[in-house]
Amino acid sequence: MSKKIKILLPIVAVILVATLVLSIAMCGKRKDKNSPDNSSIPTSSATDNVNSEVSGDDNTKEPDTDNDNSGDKTIWDRIKDIIIPDKGNDSKTDSNSSDDDSGQEYKGPIQAVGTDAKGSARTVNVNTSKTVFKDYMSIGTNVFPGTLTAVAEKKYGFNKSYFELQKKQMKSLNVTTGRLLFCVDWMVTDTEEDPTRKDWKNNKDYKNYINGVYDFDNETMRSLYTYLDAYKEIGTEITINFGWKASNRIVTWFALPVAETQSAAPRDLNAFAKAAAALLDHLINEKGYTNIKSLSFYNEPFDEYGTVGNKPAYYSHMINKTYAALKAKKLHKKVSIVAAEHTTIDFNAITEWYDIFEKKCGSALGGYTQHSYFLPDGDIDYQSYYDYYTKLYGHLKKQIMVTEYLDSYFDTKVKKNELKWNYSDAAQLIVSANTGMRGIMSWEMIGGYVSSMGFYFAGKTVSLLPIDKKSSTNIGYFYNGNALINNYIGSHANVLQVDWSGKDIRTAAFKRSDGEYTVIVEANGADTLRELTLNFLENLGKKVYKYEYDYSARSNNPSGYDSIIPQSVKTYENIEKTLSDTLSEDYRVYIYTTAKPKKQIAFDNVWNECERASSISLSAEMLDCSENDKIEWSVVSPTGSEKGTISSTGVYTPAATAKFGDTVAVRAQLAQEPEVYSIAIIKIK
Repeated sequence: MSKKIKILLPIVAVILVATLVLSIAMCGKRKDKNSPDNSSIPTSSATDNVNSEVSGDDNTKEPDTDNDNSGDKTIWDRIKDIIIPDKGNDSKTDSNSSDDDSGQEYKGPIQAVGTDAKGSARTVNVNTSKTVFKDYMSIGTNVFPGTLTAVAEKKYGFNKSYFELQKKQMKSLNVTTGRLLFCVDWMVTDTEEDPTRKDWKNNKDYKNYINGVYDFDNETMRSLYTYLDAYKEIGTEITINFGWKASNRIVTWFALPVAETQSAAPRDLNAFAKAAAALLDHLINEKGYTNIKSLSFYNEPFDEYGTVGNKPAYYSHMINKTYAALKAKKLHKKVSIVAAEHTTIDFNAITEWYDIFEKKCGSALGGYTQHSYFLPDGDIDYQSYYDYYTKLYGHLKKQIMVTEYLDSYFDTKVKKNELKWNYSDAAQLIVSANTGMRGIMSWEMIGGYVSSMGFYFAGKTVSLLPIDKKSSTNIGYFYNGNALINNYIGSHANVLQVDWSGKDIRTAAFKRSDGEYTVIVEANGADTLRELTLNFLENLGKKVYKYEYDYSARSNNPSGYDSIIPQSVKTYENIEKTLSDTLSEDYRVYIYTTAKPKKQIAFDNVWNECERASSISLSAEMLDCSENDKIEWSVVSPTGSEKGTISSTGVYTPAATAKFGDTVAVRAQLAQEPEVYSIAIIKIK
């Protein structure tokens, strides 16, 4: 072989390899929507910008995305950073196997279905001394905090009085966790006369954004603060989902120019990370929202989050840069970064992302998130998710927060028992608790509005007011169950070891953060009554309160919207180790708890009307209260220039300046426990 050929071969090989790698980086390795390499096909401008946009290593305040600004890094170095995982955290993957240390396939500590039962006897055994999973959070919600804006009030009639009622609904539901979907444009200045200008580098708002100048005092942000005030008062732990959507006002310069720009990945990772840290610094350190506990990004990146190159690698860069920005502001110990908001039941697809995360950004990542949708038409049900969750937990050995689950498919076919059994919120809660998930968040528990995007969500448990006031979906099928679960399991509960007999029941058991015990039993329909024996390993020595619900009625309060938690149907005195009960032949969910019933106040009528020159007498009942409890009355929210007055006996009189159409929120609360209250709305005629 000639010397020239010997010299040329290595050169040709290097060129071929570089070309191949560059092709993979630009186009992605496959097109499956559940593949981590599912990159949207970039436009020529995105391709031209791949060097600076993918690396994010810009050293100037205003990054030039058309040029290479990363110093001595070559194109090969940049592509290698994206395609080849970092080696710094390789050791982490050793523990992330679906097998345990003995090489055996991981099996969950709690069974999926009950063992064979004898006749009508059903037994549940709770090991009160054995915790299998810690820190379970019950049912949370997704939060859309734009309802207190002028556009929402004009379009839907929402106002501060209605918010007081919605806040009461949130409190009655004891919302444990919330994912607040935050659009970056909410904090971007609004000074540019031509937001969609093609020479976007001259956009005034873009210049402010990359230089760290933000607007935290606008109408949308003020609406957001009102919601965060409420959730802080309730005790809801918040995850900020930063970058959910980008409105047309900023998308030209904010997002990578790929097929779907509203949900495309950020063009400038450095500016994005700096903005995320600035927002959390403002919300936590300046505004005092210490209930913000975690930070996530975007939504369902299998289908969204368009990038140039490898999606999970670009996402990892985003996590690392944001973690560094949080650390610079000393927020990294206050807020945990979680990822990646996927919707899938494909174990291989999801773990491919997670394995890349562990290698490239494992030290910056505090946890994982998942969206779970039970689909009757696709046979994706309780058993499907039991198998998937168990395998996933066995692989990661970490709890996962389910930040979206949906009842709507169940809602449309609610009369069918087979759908109640395999697709109910109770089934979703039980399977998540027993397999190592950290909790589930409803899409959508409580209604909301996103003004910058024009999105309206009615709410599946309680609806956005007042647009749905006369709708049949006011207090949803799921309210009773959500309220009971959240109030009697609550947040930060330990999941206990449990087993049971009977393939027509399933159960989960909890030790609450206050030391009380709660057991939930979901029972399918049967041909006959069943006799339940509930065994506890240790003596309880306490009363046990029984609650039950099904999905045949939307609310037990005919006036609607008062969101009263269902009351106990039976009390067992001084239970030691065994409790006996009879289960209906109909589908039903039972809750047994040692926690005392919640005190409540229920208005006879939530919706009221009053003539301007007249008055109205309101009436409210105390539930599960003591003989010494008394009601205090107050007017809490006007929409007119004056509130009006209310007497100590509940007689409301409008102010002389009250106008036709004004709405007023009236509060009835316990004198010694003002946190126990209810809200009624009065509309001035």
